[in-house]
Amino acid sequence: MRERRPLFERGERSSGNCSLPVVPRPRALSFSCGLSREGKKMSFVVPKRAGVTLKQVKSILVTFCPFETNVESTRNFLQCLYTKKACASNTNCEVKTDVKHDGSEPVINITFADGDRLIMKGANLTIREMLSAFNSRCEAKELLAEKVQKKSS
Repeated sequence: MRERRPLFERGERSSGNCSLPVVPRPRALSFSCGLSREGKKMSFVVPKRAGVTLKQVKSILVTFCPFETNVESTRNFLQCLYTKKACASNTNCEVKTDVKHDGSEPVINITFADGDRLIMKGANLTIREMLSAFNSRCEAKELLAEKVQKKSS
């Protein structure tokens, strides 16, 4: 005859009238809170003057495969786009995220209000390089827009 095992081992409890053992749920990984999987602070640090302004931006498309090893800076850049200051700078800016599972290279495609495009391939770029390229392009567009406004006034 088979040996009968108890339904619950020591330390396990049942929930309600259910006779099945309680199985702990796997914890969800959260990348938006600034913590890594181990609960330590994330390694990237955004420079103090690297605030993202989206005044001259029409749309941003961020495409990446989350299972690749080279997407950390792209995910951090995406995190910078969702700060309160960035969202308040242009409420009409459309930010789309395309998560793929095909091993593709992370790409950030930015379309400006004047039709100009900036494409950053994030595989070999750091977060600082991405932010400096984006902010320098945005500052140049803002200065140009101010000059055009002054001439028309």
